Amino acid sequence: LRRAYPDLPSWPPPRPVAVADLKEKTWYPKAPAGELPPGTDRSLKELLKVVRPDDVILIKHPGPGELKVDGEELRAAGRVGEAPDLRVTFRPAPGSNPVLAIEGDDDIDQTLFKMKGGEVTFEGLQFRLKPKGEQTVAAVAVLGGKSCTFKSCVFTLAEEDGSKAAAVHLPDLK
Repeated sequence: LRRAYPDLPSWPPPRPVAVADLKEKTWYPKAPAGELPPGTDRSLKELLKVVRPDDVILIKHPGPGELKVDGEELRAAGRVGEAPDLRVTFRPAPGSNPVLAIEGDDDIDQTLFKMKGGEVTFEGLQFRLKPKGEQTVAAVAVLGGKSCTFKSCVFTLAEEDGSKAAAVHLPDLK
């Protein structure tokens, strides 16, 4: 079969992919300026708004150095007529080796993520938690939800002078 114009793309053209339909989304906080591919965002907060159950969030960090996170809320963004249920997995993007660390250092209790519902799994990530003064520092503060799982993760917990560091913190909500 020969075509008169072989350089033209086939018809019909491919349909655009909706970001919500992608099962893998990429968080690329230090992405270079310009347009990002579908399913990639510089803001984790914006990415979590379009996450559906069983999605995977790939963390792309070119390194070296730490990737600073400051209390990102992990909860389901409910749509009208749907019961919100967060089931998400965080893992490094291919070729990335992010080391997650606390951004702020003002509060007494500091956490990288605040889990408010659903299920969260962290796979193959590194966490560096170093409190300052009398702080309590944790990778995840579980305020609600079903489960928080860590698979093949590495934690560096540097406690000194009455400070506390933990992988998971269960705050006293009374």
